[in-house]
Amino acid sequence: MSQPVVQCFRVAETAFSMILLLALAGCGGTAQINNPSHSTMKAGNWSITAKSSAETYIVGGNIQQSNSSLVGQMRVLGPCESPTSNFDPSVAAPLSGAVDGTTFTLKVGPTPSGTVIRMKLSGSGTSLNNMAGTFTLEKEGCGPDQGTVEANIVSVPKGHYLGKGIGTSGDSNVSVDLDWPQQAGPADASGYIPLNVNLSYKNSSCSANTPVNGYLAGSIVDIVFVEGDGPNPVIFAFSGLLDPQANTVLKGTYQTLSGGSQPACSGDQGTIELDSTADL
Repeated sequence: MSQPVVQCFRVAETAFSMILLLALAGCGGTAQINNPSHSTMKAGNWSITAKSSAETYIVGGNIQQSNSSLVGQMRVLGPCESPTSNFDPSVAAPLSGAVDGTTFTLKVGPTPSGTVIRMKLSGSGTSLNNMAGTFTLEKEGCGPDQGTVEANIVSVPKGHYLGKGIGTSGDSNVSVDLDWPQQAGPADASGYIPLNVNLSYKNSSCSANTPVNGYLAGSIVDIVFVEGDGPNPVIFAFSGLLDPQANTVLKGTYQTLSGGSQPACSGDQGTIELDSTADL
């Protein structure tokens, strides 16, 4: 092969190599090196269950991700937390965190009682709706503690939930019909999702029915029932947990705080399991 022909091949080979490099750069090869990709979690209502060898802690609320940063407002239930009245938004604890590759590092707290929970969760992919990992808990006079953690996104319930109470005091024949006529909207500034539901409460001698207010934070549900506008209404409180995997079951405790104009409603207290597939 003559020298001019060889030179033409070398020029062509060099030109092709330059074009290939430019094409690769245009496909984002350089951008991937400078900006490593990371997993993303689905924004919304998350339930986190942290278990140690002796205790269980429930964390719930709204989590949002922007690039590699995570923020949220959470409700925390556990032995280190002081009892609070129903769904007071002031008990919300801040969540902050970041994702590096497939590792999510989260901090929840301090809560109003001083609890801080730190978690490391793993998940690969985009719009993740469940993850698992480990946690540590810090609080003066309670802890330290550590263990495993599972996190799941929880959809807002819709439909009828029926159940019969197991009374620890008062009337033993309590039944509750909880109706979510439509799915609730997004979380408010506290990180909780406001609920507007209808509740029917009955025992052997009284019945009450009214729209009620409540909040959903992860799998945590708090509802307060007030029937009557006068100075002595019927007041019924329910606090419980949805099954985060399939929100057809709602387990919790109930208490009639006031019988109001129906004294027979007063004094009922116990546990109850509400099931959207039940037929009472």
